[in-house]
Amino acid sequence: MVVDFADLPGIRRRHKEQKLVLAGGVFDILHAGHVDFLQDVCSYGDVVVLAVANDKRVAQRKGSIRPVRHQDGRAAVVAAMRCVDYVFVAPEIKEEEGETTSLPRVLRQLRPDVVVSHDARTAEYETELREIGCRMVTPPIRKHNSTTNIINTIVARYDAEHGDGTRGRGKP
Repeated sequence: MVVDFADLPGIRRRHKEQKLVLAGGVFDILHAGHVDFLQDVCSYGDVVVLAVANDKRVAQRKGSIRPVRHQDGRAAVVAAMRCVDYVFVAPEIKEEEGETTSLPRVLRQLRPDVVVSHDARTAEYETELREIGCRMVTPPIRKHNSTTNIINTIVARYDAEHGDGTRGRGKP
């Protein structure tokens, strides 16, 4: 179910006796690496909440041609995964307040029991995690897939077939 950021405290209240698991990502073009990650996430608790990176943040981190799909579409796709209970689009970072990630705000709102992440920057918030009684888990990466590699493969195959430099813009 896709929810708003403002709904996070209600999720915690609704599931106060269950173990809440928080994870996040871009989820631009869903691939086997995402599926493995989500299966791992689901194994750490009872209720899974996913933060989907907002479009502005994805473009900042991955370049101007990303994301390929709008944040609402990406959220809808991962919300349809069987083990995912709630999905929200992560709020924009408040750079004027010195934020480099919205994770502390999400932690305060949701108060998860477990945070699952492959992002090394999450470890910077160990103090905040401990303060709310949350532990961080970094599952192993079993398949080295990436959306960037998928995009590069598509472009390379197109260029090999068409060889005219139009790169998907179509021929006159």
